[in-house]
Amino acid sequence: MAKNLWWLSSKNDVNTDIFEVVSNLVLNDAGRQDRNLRSLRLYGNSELQGLGAYNMARYTAPALPDSRVKVNIISSMVDTVTSKIAKMKPKVTFLTSGADYRLQQSAQKLNKFMLGAFYANKVHSLHQEGFKDGAIFDVGAIKHYISGGKIVSERCLPTELYVDPIDSLYGNPKSMYQVKYIHKESLKLMFPAKKAIIGMAKSTLSATINLDDSDDYVAVVEAWHLPTKSDSKDGRHVICVDSGTLSDDPYTRPYFPFTFFRWATRGVGFWGQSLAERLTGNQIEINKMLRVIQKSFQLGSAFKVFLEYGSRVSKDQLNNEIGSIIYYSGTKPDFYVPQTVHPEFFQHLNFLIQTSYEEAGISQLSASSRKPSGLDSGKAIREYNEVETERFAITSQTYEQSFLDTARQYIDLAKELAADDIDYEVVAESKKFLETIKWSDINVEENEYMMQMFPSSMLPQTPAGRIQYVQELVNNGYIPKDYALKLLDFPDIESYTDLINAPLDNLLDTLDKIMIDGDYYPPEPYQDLAMGIKLFQSAYLKGRTTKVPESKLELLRTWISSAQAMLNASQPPPPPEQGPPPPDGAAQGVLPPMA
Repeated sequence: MAKNLWWLSSKNDVNTDIFEVVSNLVLNDAGRQDRNLRSLRLYGNSELQGLGAYNMARYTAPALPDSRVKVNIISSMVDTVTSKIAKMKPKVTFLTSGADYRLQQSAQKLNKFMLGAFYANKVHSLHQEGFKDGAIFDVGAIKHYISGGKIVSERCLPTELYVDPIDSLYGNPKSMYQVKYIHKESLKLMFPAKKAIIGMAKSTLSATINLDDSDDYVAVVEAWHLPTKSDSKDGRHVICVDSGTLSDDPYTRPYFPFTFFRWATRGVGFWGQSLAERLTGNQIEINKMLRVIQKSFQLGSAFKVFLEYGSRVSKDQLNNEIGSIIYYSGTKPDFYVPQTVHPEFFQHLNFLIQTSYEEAGISQLSASSRKPSGLDSGKAIREYNEVETERFAITSQTYEQSFLDTARQYIDLAKELAADDIDYEVVAESKKFLETIKWSDINVEENEYMMQMFPSSMLPQTPAGRIQYVQELVNNGYIPKDYALKLLDFPDIESYTDLINAPLDNLLDTLDKIMIDGDYYPPEPYQDLAMGIKLFQSAYLKGRTTKVPESKLELLRTWISSAQAMLNASQPPPPPEQGPPPPDGAAQGVLPPMA
């Protein structure tokens, strides 16, 4: 069997075949690693000697700060785009179309389940790190897997990942490898039945490749091969060291257990192109020009004095005293201040800086957290930000899509745990209290829902922006002026909206208790009964068409009847009915004429 077809190898030979494949990939991947190392050096202004752990640990900064003048546009660009795009916290929402009551409730529970799972694993923070890695390196990666009966997510360094260049020519490789150095004792705890194999493992990837030299850490290779077709059985997942195999299982998912981030694609191949790499040429040229400028100012910025031989000028008279008198005989001294650097040199430097910002699609004002002069209103600032953000529309959509990819993997991992009789559960926030959601409470198939993304907040984040937003709400008549004064003092907009929405939120909470849990809470006179009757009638009519259990429909009818009775009782009694007008003269006490 060919070595590169390791997924077809026997269990006894698979680790040897994988290590041989990965050793060749590491040798042929030197150019990619050099690009990533150069990008990391430029981003961090550091002279790292390599990407290995020991190269990072052995790097020491100079005793004194580097005296070179720097304009680090790569660091400025990467940090700015990360703060602009990765600050969003998209919310994965599961929607149903024309579904019955059961599927609607399952979709709502799935929303809560995913929210709790993301919170438990700090998914939003990990995605921010992955996005920043994609702006510095050729790819950013977040790994998702099962450990100890739980779903775990962690950042994966892009320098740990390898793919075959031929296999990944079209960007969709069938095999992927992760090389990670793990302490032997930790590895023994992870695989207690493989202690003997771990004890014999070497600390390097191969005899010819020495990435990190330590007897305490061993090179662990995790390899995945995707199924060739949906019904094929050749998918395989192997974790091994050079001395043996630690884990060998079938792999059925059509994707690798990673969420990937790329600043830009290269057109061919799996690896992307980072923002740092795109700006490398400009950054190197800017660094060269700054060194020339700094050296020129050091050597030529001081003024010069030309004295003719034989001039009777004492050097003591050349001082910095104000209004000093210099006596001379013959030719007077000539003070000369040379031009240290030609203006065109600075023009070219500014051109490089400006084109760098244009390449990244941001403005220098954004990078320095300043707004353009003249933009004082919140509306104008938001419109300005919206225009600038158009440059990142595709990148923002890709970042949002990454959350959908992560949610998809979480669902598949929860199903794998359920297949092993593990009912994965999370704690999620629901209506201002915590709720435990188990996977067994969710019974929905993939073709019965669709996932969409929504931003977690569209309100301004700064006090100035919120104050301007309050003023706009007052001008549009959404909030009264007397309460606006309170908001202007402390612009907590949510506090007001929570109060205004409290009647509706209370009714929706009561409705949810009936529809989800079957718990009945009778109407109260302090509730907005008119609104509640209309809301519960709509829920009742919808429930009849979506097969809501009759017991819950009866609770809705009871609530509507009780609310209507309370509403009628609170109305003032109607005026007494008046009889027909009395005959003529009756009002004056005159009897009508006899017939």
